[in-house]
Amino acid sequence: MTGTNLATAVRKRTGTNSTSLTNAVLLVTVNESKNELSRALVKVNDNYFVVPVVANISASSTSDLESREYPWPDDFMRAKSLQIATKVETPLKYYPVVPYSGGWERLVDDIGGVTEANIIAEFSNEEGGAFYVSLRRGFFLLTGTLIAVTNGYRMHCNVYPADLANVTGTTDLDVDPSTTTFGVPRVLHEIWADLCSLKYKTERVNPLPLTTRETFVNQFYSEGKLDELVGRIINEEEARSELFGSLPTYNNGFDY
Repeated sequence: MTGTNLATAVRKRTGTNSTSLTNAVLLVTVNESKNELSRALVKVNDNYFVVPVVANISASSTSDLESREYPWPDDFMRAKSLQIATKVETPLKYYPVVPYSGGWERLVDDIGGVTEANIIAEFSNEEGGAFYVSLRRGFFLLTGTLIAVTNGYRMHCNVYPADLANVTGTTDLDVDPSTTTFGVPRVLHEIWADLCSLKYKTERVNPLPLTTRETFVNQFYSEGKLDELVGRIINEEEARSELFGSLPTYNNGFDY
C-alpha cells in the first residue's frame, strides 16, 4: 500500500471520508498503529528494523558519572546487542556488555550506592564482568575504569520504522525511506489498516460496532497479544514464500 491507499482502506473500513476523518487525525492513528505493529513484529523476530551504532567512549571520572551514561539513538525501540572496547589498539577488540539483572534499583542495593569507586570494585573490563543498566533515554555502563576510546562502543538496536509525514504519499510503505530508516513490511499492511480502523471505532466517545475481522484482531490487541497475531501472519507469509520459491525485491525491514 501507499499512504494514499492506506488512508482509503481505513476510511472504507470505518465508513468515513476525508471530511469526517481528516488526514491530520488519521495520520496520528496511522503512526500509533505502525509503532504497535513494529513492537509486535520485533517480539516475533528481532532481526527486523536493526541499525548499527558506533560512538566514542569517554574516560571515567571519580567525581562525575556522566562519562558512563550514553544516549540511545533516535527512534530507539530496544537494544539487540552492545559491545565495548576498553583499550586503544588497532584493530579495536570488542567484548559484549549485557543487561544488569534488576535494573537501577537492584544496582543501588547490590553495590551500596552508585559511585565510581563502587562500580570499579564490582565490575571489570573483561568479558563476563561488564554490564549496563537501561535508562529512560539511554544506558549506563558498569565496567572497570574507562579510558577515552574513539568508536569505543558499538551496538545493534531495533528502531521504529519512520513515521509517515502524510497519508497522501504515492510510494509504497514497505520501501525504506533512507539507508538508516525502515518502511513497514508489505505483509503487515492489511492488518495495519485493520488496527487503525479498530482504534478509530473503539476510542470514540460512542464506540462503533466492529466487523468480524476487527473483532478477531481486537481479541489479540485488547489482551496485549498483538505479537501472536503478527507471528501468525509472518509465518503464513514465509510458508507461502517457501512454497512458491519467490525472492523478495525489498528488505522487509531487515538490515542487510
